[in-house]
Formats: sequence, C-alpha cells, structure tokens
Amino acid sequence: MIRLSTILMLNELMKNQILMIMPFVSLILSLGLMPLLCSKLWHRYEKHIVLSWVVLACVMLFSTKDVSYCQHHLLETLWMEYIPFVALVFALYTVSSGISVKFCPAPAVAQNCAILTLASFSASFIGTMGASMLFIRPFLKANASRKQKVHLVIFFLIIVSNIAGALTPLGDPPLYLGFLSGVPFLWTLENLYPQTGFLFIALMLIFYTVDVTLLKREDIHQKAVSTYLKRWSLSGKRNIVVIFLVSLLVGLSKFYPTTVLSTTLGVEFRIKEIFMVTSLLLLGVFSHQITEKKIYDYHDFNWKPIQEVSIVFFAIFICLIPVNMVLSYGKIGLFAPVMHFLDKSSYHAYFWVSGTFSAFLDNAPTYLLFLKLTGDSVATLVSEKKQVLSSISMGCVYMGAITYIGNAPNFMVVNISKQFGIKMPSFFVYTFYTCLILLPLFVLMNLIW
Repeated sequence: MIRLSTILMLNELMKNQILMIMPFVSLILSLGLMPLLCSKLWHRYEKHIVLSWVVLACVMLFSTKDVSYCQHHLLETLWMEYIPFVALVFALYTVSSGISVKFCPAPAVAQNCAILTLASFSASFIGTMGASMLFIRPFLKANASRKQKVHLVIFFLIIVSNIAGALTPLGDPPLYLGFLSGVPFLWTLENLYPQTGFLFIALMLIFYTVDVTLLKREDIHQKAVSTYLKRWSLSGKRNIVVIFLVSLLVGLSKFYPTTVLSTTLGVEFRIKEIFMVTSLLLLGVFSHQITEKKIYDYHDFNWKPIQEVSIVFFAIFICLIPVNMVLSYGKIGLFAPVMHFLDKSSYHAYFWVSGTFSAFLDNAPTYLLFLKLTGDSVATLVSEKKQVLSSISMGCVYMGAITYIGNAPNFMVVNISKQFGIKMPSFFVYTFYTCLILLPLFVLMNLIW
C-alpha cells in the first residue's frame, strides 16, 4: 500500500513537472516553427505570442508554489540575470555600432577568411557579442554583391559568435560565470586551446571550400590579397576605447564591493550589480553621444534588433524558471535519466549533454547547472577533474552555435542579417545545417581528446 501510494505520488510529480516545462517547450517551438508554417501571423503577432508563454509560465509557477516563493524567483531572475544581460547587450550593440570597419566592397575568399580570423581573435578580448556586433555589418557589406550569402552568416555565427569565445572568460558568458565561481582567468586558455584551435582550423577549411565553390558558380573574378587589404579602413576610433572599457568593466567585476544596500522579497540589491548595470548603460549612452551620424548611417543603425532580442530573452529567462525548478528535483525528477547517464558515463558525456542543453537553453545558466550536477567543488574540477570541467566548458560554448538561441549574439546577428535582406533559414533548418557541419567535427574531437 505504501509502495502504491509512492508510485502515485511520483506519477503526479512527473505530470506536474511536464506541465511546468511546457511554456518553455512551447516558446522554443513557436520560435522554430511559426516563422516557417505561418509567417504572416508570426510577424504580425510575434511579441504577443512570445509574451503569452511568459504569462503561462507565471501561471504554472504561482499554481505550484506559494506567492512569496514565486515573487522571489521572478525578481531574482530579472535583477541578477535579465537586467545585467540587457545592459551588456545594449552597451556592446551601441558601442560596436559606433565603430566602422570598412573592407574592400568586393567578394573575395581570402578577404572573408581574413575577416573571420580577425573577428575571432577579437572575441577573446571584447567577447563574442562585441566581436559579432563589430564585424557582422562590414562583413556583409563587403559581400553585398554576392547572390548567395546565407553560408556567410552561418559560418560567422559558428566561428565568431560562439567557438571563438572559448579561450578567455571575457569571450563567452558561461566562462565568465565560471570565472566568477572560482575558475582561474587563464584556465580556459591553458586547457581549451588545442580543441578550439582544431575546430577553428577545420571550420576555416570547410568555409574556404564552400566559399570558393559558390564564388566560382557566380563567376566572380578573384584578385590578389594585397588589392583588398589596401582598401581596409577604420572609423569611430573613440569607440574602440569605450568597447575596451566595457570589457574591462566586466572583467574586473569580481573585485567590486558586494555591500548590500537593500533587500526586497529576499533578493539582495548590492553595490556590485547596481554599479555594473549603471556603468554599462552610461557607457552605451556616452558612446551614442560621441558617435558621428555618418557612422550610424553607414550601418543603417536602428534599435529594432536589440528590442527583439530583449523581448525574446525576457521570455526565455522567465520560462526557464520552472525548467530550473524541475531540474532541481535531481534524480527523482523528470531529468533523472540524464543525471543517471552522466554518473555512469565518461567525461565526454558532459560535453554532449551540457552541449545539447546549451543549444536549446541559454548556455550561461546551463553551465552553472552542470557545475552543480558534478557534485564537486570548483577547486576539485579545476585540478583533479579538469577533463569534466573542460567538457562542460566546451559543450556550453561550442554547441551554443547549434541554434539561434544557444548564445545571445546569435539572435542579434540573425536580426542584423535580415536587415541586409538576407533570407535566413528557419530555426530547425538552421539547426540542421549547423549539425551537419559541427557534429562530425565534435565526434572527431572526442576521439582525439
């Protein structure tokens, strides 16, 4: 009798957990399928549809937990995660839009490879978001005469917006969270450079092959590399200082005072977060004031991309709250099979599982979640179990490229590409392309390391 009641209780718990993750699943399906199946309806009511899942997520929260508990988690998510995220996106988007890097306005494989390499190198210092915002427009302008441009955006997303951020905590949000949790600043560079270098070289070779093939089909004449380099130029140099100030502000945040100014609904409002958010917003406003109008005109600058990203990621952050609650049930929860699998498998399993979660959840909270799932301290992971930490780090960073929502810059790059008239693949078609490119490389990487 006790056993039967226990089974019934577990079944009820599973049903509740399935209901709790439905808003997030519905949000992902909406982002993926509606632009493909009913594009007119989606473009007309996109904000309403996205926000409707937020309402449903809140209903699920308040129907399963007490009011104070829900208010605490909502406020904590908004203050500790969403607002800093939007502030950083606003600063990087505004500042990078005030820098004009002009390349030779003629398509060339060598120039495209040089741009991707330069942008990838920059990502280690100004982050994948900063590098993406700085280079995507000039990259597309340099190839404006091309007929086929979708592959340019796909490889830019994979290489610059994701994989290039794997070498420093400034490169990608998950690694930055690891740094704040106690991972040494140079640990990622020391431990991830072989795999990151392997992927970068392999992807550049694939890109070179694809770009050469498509250029030949368009019958575009290739010139010497020096011809293109002579026509490179840089404007808005003052914003280069500002964008490095943004990076420095983020990089030094670990050392900011953590004095609590007030507490509301159990959420602490500390000097650290207030200073960070305020400074990022002020740097963005300052950059906007000092940027010449001709630079914004050159970029066709407007606020639409950041507005769309803010709405979509507001929905993602809120809808993730009930998902994280389900994950907190651990080995008696809906994701228990995943946890048992990790316990019994090698460290490679952490790469594939954390990567899969990162592709469809935001990769920053996924990174923190898998740090907790290991059951070890950060000090232990850094030293005795560095293969596990390396696997989690690589999975969260590399596989953020697999979907449009795997990493914050992805959505921004896609929106900017659409402004250039590029018809980007739907959510799942893009995912198919990235899997086709990346999964064989990941398998080979796992065999080598």
